[in-house]
Amino acid sequence: DRDKHAKAMIFRYLQAEQKVHPNSPSEQWEAAALDKMKKTLAFRVEKNVDDIRLCFDKTHSSSSSSSENEEEKKADDSYEEEKRKERTRIRKGLEDRFQNGASVVRGYTKDGRALFLNFPRTETSWNEEFFIAGNIYTIERALACTERNTDGEKSKIVVMYDYNEYAMKNSPPTQLVKKLLYNLRDHWPERLEHVFVVDAPFIFRAFWAVIKHFIDPITKD
Repeated sequence: DRDKHAKAMIFRYLQAEQKVHPNSPSEQWEAAALDKMKKTLAFRVEKNVDDIRLCFDKTHSSSSSSSENEEEKKADDSYEEEKRKERTRIRKGLEDRFQNGASVVRGYTKDGRALFLNFPRTETSWNEEFFIAGNIYTIERALACTERNTDGEKSKIVVMYDYNEYAMKNSPPTQLVKKLLYNLRDHWPERLEHVFVVDAPFIFRAFWAVIKHFIDPITKD
């Protein structure tokens, strides 16, 4: 499975860079893809993406070590305890983040892709860490649902934003949205099949006029 996922990741990054540099020699976009993959691996460690993904799985163990050495066993136990505390902290933060029902993974498209649904009207305050972590968690869960539902044949999700009853008070800080968009662009390439915006009000159009410049041109098209 690890080899399969690694090969799929390599293919996605190569595909994304080839689209960005269609007229460049293959060496150029291959080098760019490799550089971005390295940055993504570092990003996933820095942002504790595995802890975010697994924070609601209370039975998961971080380590499979069965060392008989007493010092190594104590080190393993200490590491496990630190991981447990961190995942508990993340879980509590995400529970607060999700309690308003602003983001859910629910349902599938006809061809089996998971639906990541967003309802911005329910949000009026934003914690930067858990705004980003909440999106990471939901995207990772939606991707896992897609891959399981299609036996690995599909690897993209569909995102929908329902702006019914949206008001200015529901607009997150522009810098926070920019940060999220950069993360999606750099670390989840070739993962969005479509993004649908429903009932976009006039005030959203003004917001879009600002943030659209920070979206990858391929994704925007």
